[in-house]
Amino acid sequence: MSHRKWSAGGQVAIALLAAATLLGLANYFAHKYYTEWDWTGSGFYSLSDQSERLLGSLDADVRIVSFLTDAGQAGADALGEIRAIIDRIAAANPAHITFEQIDPWRDPMRAQALLQEFGIDPRAGDQLDVVVVESGERRRHVRLDEMVELEPGSFGSPSAVKSLSAEGAIVAAISAVTRNSRPMIRFATGHQERSIDERRESGLSALVEALRQKDMDVETWQALGQQRLPEGTDLLVIAGPTQPWLEAEARAVDDYLRSGGRVLLLLDPIPVPGDSTRLAASGLEALLERWGVEVQADVILDPPRTPAFMSAETFVAEQVGPHPITDPMAGQMVLVSLARSLTTTSGEASTPAPVALLESSPESWGETTLGSTQPATFDDADHRGPLTLAMAAEHDAAEEPAEEPAATSNGEEDAEQDATGKTAASPKHSPGRLVVTGDVDLATNLLIDNTSNRAFLLNAISWLIDEERSLGIPPKDRQLTRLLLTPEQSQALSLIVIIGLPLMAVLMGLAIWWQRRRG
Repeated sequence: MSHRKWSAGGQVAIALLAAATLLGLANYFAHKYYTEWDWTGSGFYSLSDQSERLLGSLDADVRIVSFLTDAGQAGADALGEIRAIIDRIAAANPAHITFEQIDPWRDPMRAQALLQEFGIDPRAGDQLDVVVVESGERRRHVRLDEMVELEPGSFGSPSAVKSLSAEGAIVAAISAVTRNSRPMIRFATGHQERSIDERRESGLSALVEALRQKDMDVETWQALGQQRLPEGTDLLVIAGPTQPWLEAEARAVDDYLRSGGRVLLLLDPIPVPGDSTRLAASGLEALLERWGVEVQADVILDPPRTPAFMSAETFVAEQVGPHPITDPMAGQMVLVSLARSLTTTSGEASTPAPVALLESSPESWGETTLGSTQPATFDDADHRGPLTLAMAAEHDAAEEPAEEPAATSNGEEDAEQDATGKTAASPKHSPGRLVVTGDVDLATNLLIDNTSNRAFLLNAISWLIDEERSLGIPPKDRQLTRLLLTPEQSQALSLIVIIGLPLMAVLMGLAIWWQRRRG
């Protein structure tokens, strides 16, 4: 009997030891080969393919330091989501990306040292709600409001995450600090274009701030009377000129494009002074026609897509393609106001057909009867929708500019200098690229805060300057999944929960009682 007891005890001990060994091995392999699965339908907890490609291609060391704490503006919910995203970003390339979460309460000495290193004032509470991305001597701060949109809680409850954009903000910061050089973006002036310093609704200060946050250099270029662009121009932006460009000025832009330059042209329907029934020419029509784009003399009206309490010339345009600018923005709209339509022309034989980027609805039309006091209605003279209001075009850079430099009195060619004495732009890009829109308002402070507007513009600029890998990554909205039941299904579920489950527990108890009584 004693031998049997020892034998049984030994078997139990061996079984426990085997179970502990298996549990230890499972824990070891789970830690070494850690894997997570994202079961959300929207991929809320997963990195996009764009991020995976960019992070996987990094060959420079990147350091990410987060100062976000529960005591700041970020609640525990937002803090957890942002930390999870940064963990996934670091895991995408652990050889080159390190992540450190700083808690000033647990390690005040370390926190103080890093605050001094990064030039952050601890007395300014909003400055502490940042994530710092650093590579070498280049550094960028990512603010909390760039990473998450919070929904205020009710009755004193903490804020909840409404929309998470941490992935796009941090990946863009990584792209910025690992870039070899800063792109130079020049905004043309001299023809009453929109101002990059204007902070009122009609200005472009919000767009310029977004570009500078992406580590791009922005300045103005006085185009009036110039025949060449300054050296080092990576992108020329012409935003809503209200006075026509001279032929020589337009030729300078054409030469720049032919040599591999990049241009973003934002047009607007501008009435002829003293005659509101006609639209004024921008002076750039001939250039656009050579690129296969024709600007039509109309104003697009789209009543089905007009937001409430707005007139029909303000509407949401659908992003179409396929094109690298619009592909990441599938299903999202861009808000426009007072737009004119674009159409394709034959262009030059060597120029591929431009690609449409934004379109109005099939129920829209291009109103050609302008300046009328009567309500606008579609007639035979109008342009039937859907209408294109943004296009992208590109072609290989020409070996020679459009025109040879003029000869001097000594028989020598003039040095390629503009009026400022700078050497003419000689872009390193190839091929030349052009994006043109029939509306400038979509880029203004009034409309750019529409998430899709900002993303569309940044995507267009990224494509123009060959930074497609850092295209804007749209924010992820937290979606509530609701189970919709018919009345019959709801009644059946109630019977199962209220009666079926308790009855099953009672029957199982009776069965166990009966079995024990018989034994």
